[in-house]
Amino acid sequence: MAYSYIIKNATVIDGAGEKMRQADIGISGKEIKVAGEVRETEGGEVIDGAGLYCMPGMVDLTNHADRNFSLFGAPQAENLVRQGITTIVTGVCGISLAPLTSPEDINVVSPWIDIRGINTDWLSFGEFREALGRQRLGINVVTLAGYATIAPHGDQALFLFEQALAEGARGFSVSLHHAPGQSISEKSLFAFAERVHESQGLFSLHLRDEGADLFSSTAEAIRVARLSGARTHIAHLQALGRTNWPHFAEALTMIRHAREEGVMISADVTPYGRTNARLVSFLPAWALERGEERIKECLADAKQRKEIEQALNALTLHPDRILFASLDKEKELVGKTLAHVAELRGVAPEVALLDILYANDLRVRVFSKTIAEANVREAFKEEFVAVSSNGEIAILSEERPPYLLEKELPHPRSFGTLPRFFDRFVKNNAALSWEEAVRRATSLPAGIAGIADRGLIKTGMKADIVLFDPATIKDNATYLHPYQYPDGIKFVFVNGKPAVADGIFRPLSAGEVL
Repeated sequence: MAYSYIIKNATVIDGAGEKMRQADIGISGKEIKVAGEVRETEGGEVIDGAGLYCMPGMVDLTNHADRNFSLFGAPQAENLVRQGITTIVTGVCGISLAPLTSPEDINVVSPWIDIRGINTDWLSFGEFREALGRQRLGINVVTLAGYATIAPHGDQALFLFEQALAEGARGFSVSLHHAPGQSISEKSLFAFAERVHESQGLFSLHLRDEGADLFSSTAEAIRVARLSGARTHIAHLQALGRTNWPHFAEALTMIRHAREEGVMISADVTPYGRTNARLVSFLPAWALERGEERIKECLADAKQRKEIEQALNALTLHPDRILFASLDKEKELVGKTLAHVAELRGVAPEVALLDILYANDLRVRVFSKTIAEANVREAFKEEFVAVSSNGEIAILSEERPPYLLEKELPHPRSFGTLPRFFDRFVKNNAALSWEEAVRRATSLPAGIAGIADRGLIKTGMKADIVLFDPATIKDNATYLHPYQYPDGIKFVFVNGKPAVADGIFRPLSAGEVL
């Protein structure tokens, strides 16, 4: 048999959790034809993997590359591929780019990006997949249908979702924390979950509350999974705020016990201590329920604004740990802390926060230290927890599409999730073995997403493969300087083509819409 590529002398970690071993990998076309012994006489370009570990490409269960339209502006996804991600699941946290009933429906993404430069040429989910397939994708893309996109259509929402399933949607996502998911009835939620179960798809949800009501929110997710039978997944499970950190272990226990009872539920965790959140999410729940226009009215009204200030004052804001990542107008604030800005303006942090929200039309994103690394470590002790980036495609070029913010700081997770995971949780403190860590990034998320032909180094699987140096692998991206690629990633194959070779990115457009 002739091969296109032969990987020799590498230590193979197959993704299934089996003990690492020495093996050759023979790649023919898009597939792994042999995972064992390959004679070099059988042809193909030989890659010497001596000193390197060979693993399947990472399957990223929670990625927002669609929401900011960078899948269209930078479809090569260099920052994701160079950290070892070969497949992303998009349409998560309730936001998807289809199905649309009119071009105006794309307003659903307006809190995150400037939609004035966007021209969509699709309405249905099938048309969206076709449009995505016309891009020079450097990465494989799985697409879910988001509730926020279809919710405005009321009684037609379920029909639109069923149509999306028929046209290639791999499941459903909803954020119970944000409008309109906040107000979805339990009856409607189960109706969507049952359709997901019937289609054998993925039901992905953002918990209703990741703070004081973490228990009841986790119980709600378990209840949906148990009663519907749907394969249910909690996106970026976390306990936000220091006062809630002690409760995280109990939430994990609740999920573990549910699984022991046969409930199909899982979660993913991002190996970072800071969130990348909309600043508006710091407002009290009663203010958020009113919708964006009403929030702006509240901020303009002295009495209601004072009530919000008092609610913020009752929180432990830690303004010195809130770092501005992107703003609609006051871009000079990017990279500064809320504490610093408040001091410069001579006002209380709560006042500065509301001033900035109002001046920037609520379009402000921040990095906030709200997650305990100890909780992340506890999460990775559970066999059902996958690692995810919760990131996006970040464009390094100055030639950015007009709809992206002119000055912004992407979260470093968009550049270094997998290397950071290995460096922090395998190399240092050894929370996981190499074999188990690789499983959390590959076959586990592939199984959760329902991707049958990826996530394993095995004969007959698609040739999404990463070769890395275990001694040097680490992330380099920081919150203030995120545009830095990791060390240690030597080769990345996407569908049998080397997108990274000897550490150099090669834009081969080998990705597919799955």
